Amino acid sequence: MAQVELEGKTEPLSRRGPLRRFLKQWDIQLMVLPAMMFILVFSYVPMYGVLMAFQDYSLFKGFMNSPWVGLKHFEMFFQAPEFWTVIRNTLVISALKLCIGFPAPILLALMLNEVGRRSFKRLIQTISYLPHFLSWVIVSGFVISILSTDNGSLNILLQKLNLIEDPVNFLSEQVFLEHSHPDQCMEGDRLLLDRISGGHCRN
Repeated sequence: MAQVELEGKTEPLSRRGPLRRFLKQWDIQLMVLPAMMFILVFSYVPMYGVLMAFQDYSLFKGFMNSPWVGLKHFEMFFQAPEFWTVIRNTLVISALKLCIGFPAPILLALMLNEVGRRSFKRLIQTISYLPHFLSWVIVSGFVISILSTDNGSLNILLQKLNLIEDPVNFLSEQVFLEHSHPDQCMEGDRLLLDRISGGHCRN
């Protein structure tokens, strides 16, 4: 039998059960409690809302008293004329995120690593990472204002340069919507550049 030496005494390992180890390290184990509560509240409790898919849910009746409708909502979704359009858009956007969003931060980090001026490198990093410190409500407001067909600054600039005659609705054009994934590039370049700069590629 394996032996464990504690303060000059030899004690069989089998006597040290999980409960005894937990009680002995209760102060350290208690540090995990906030993380466990966070996961429980925000990951497991919301799963109860899956029941709404099988109910004719009413806010006043709640989950327990709302009538059950079985697969009615799923049948409506599969029979809807927009079903295949929704599936196609989901697959296309997911594929673009995988093919463009994954290598983009790596390429940006590699290019920034080759920049000799450290101040310029940090400036580009700060600009590319700035949207993560802003609310998406504010960012979307900026985007809508810039790309608006009425008084959007981008359409006004393109018309002044005689590049377009009529304003372009960038927010509804499919070709622009499917290729708009800048957040994927901004999110990973800073971490990747720090890893590259900290290794053998440091300038």
